[in-house]
Amino acid sequence: MGQEQSELPPSAPKSPLPALVANALREAFAEQPVENFAPFQSGMSGASVFLVTVAGAEYVIKTLDIARPGHQELAEREFACATIAGEHGVGPKVHYADADSGICISERIAATAAGRSPANIVRMANTLRRLHTGPAFPMRAKPLELLHYIDGMISDRWGEGLPGELIQGIGAITDATARFANTAPCHNDLNPSNIVTTADAFYFVDWATAGMADPFIDLAELGVFYFSRPEQRRTLLEAYLERTPNDEEIARITVVRALALGIYAAGFAFVAYSAGIPNAFAATPLAIPEMLAMLRDASGRMRPDIVAASLFAAMRQETATLEFEAAMRRLQAGE
Repeated sequence: MGQEQSELPPSAPKSPLPALVANALREAFAEQPVENFAPFQSGMSGASVFLVTVAGAEYVIKTLDIARPGHQELAEREFACATIAGEHGVGPKVHYADADSGICISERIAATAAGRSPANIVRMANTLRRLHTGPAFPMRAKPLELLHYIDGMISDRWGEGLPGELIQGIGAITDATARFANTAPCHNDLNPSNIVTTADAFYFVDWATAGMADPFIDLAELGVFYFSRPEQRRTLLEAYLERTPNDEEIARITVVRALALGIYAAGFAFVAYSAGIPNAFAATPLAIPEMLAMLRDASGRMRPDIVAASLFAAMRQETATLEFEAAMRRLQAGE
């Protein structure tokens, strides 16, 4: 089915479209002229993304791998979250979504450069609060379940899994924060590639891991790659809460930051194994500021095993601190 092609109307580009994509465009835009169609990027899950121009406006077409296990349930949840987010102003507006074919068409938001100024941190906090207080999302797998899934894929394909220390650490954090799980609609993967900035707003894209979750996970993820400095993370938390955080909230963000570091470490390990790099956690780790500087260097080619090892090392460092131990005790006492 993926190789089936369909001719476009005479006004469209000469390049053929996959039949399902052509049908989706007709359903979404009737007979409006399709002027451009080009590959944009491919996702690790087997998804592909295209840019298309229809009647002078740009749209993003995401096509999911309909052969992946559990496709229907995953597509229904992702498209439902994307649609709700678009309607609530925290994501691009969705114009077409069909879980059966795995196709979603949304508006393209033109991005502009945005710094990490205090004003932008506040703007991000407002966007995040709007997401978390908006309409409910479908349920999703918990972080520990996701980690076991990644561990299983790595073990099945390459014969070695994630470090036991990583899985045990995420398990302990999941238990300590269980009462906060599934309390808000969350994105659950707020790395820089999933954040679109404009002159006066932030938007989130790629809702593949979205669902009801602990809202502090979104906050912690932003603190890994986007607002990575401690003072930025403090400003983000205060702006999000619109007040000074209490002791329990400080404990939560301390503990959930370690969870975010661990989940991203596992994700980059999977990328490393997929790229043919064995022993993903054997690389020499870098300090987080150094790793981030290399990641942001467009001319550089950061090996995913180095990122995985660096994030895991940071998680181990933070979970070994007295501050983390005290935060875990406080959360466990509040259960």
